[in-house]
Amino acid sequence: AGTAPPTAASSAAATPLDLGSGAPGPQALTAIGREELGPLSDRAALGGCLQANGIAPNSQLIGASQVTLNGRRGILLLLPTGRAAVFTALVVGPECSAQNPATRSRVEIGAR
Repeated sequence: AGTAPPTAASSAAATPLDLGSGAPGPQALTAIGREELGPLSDRAALGGCLQANGIAPNSQLIGASQVTLNGRRGILLLLPTGRAAVFTALVVGPECSAQNPATRSRVEIGAR
């Protein structure tokens, strides 16, 4: 018991999703439907963070997950692009605010 590798479903809250190094890839899509916003749980904090990153503060999130990217903790925010099956994967630091975008990565993922 407890020796099986953790799955996204069982350990998501305890262990951040490790996105490896570089930019998030398709594994970022595992955040769809989640709302693991951590320090951005407050709607005003989230709106300020999005705005600092050039995104409308009232944008609808498709998902959010605590992650590790390049060995650093962050928050993955999945946002629609307006194109079918293509999403913006924005990873920000926990200190992201209206005054500090704290951008770690921003890429489009999904269908090409």
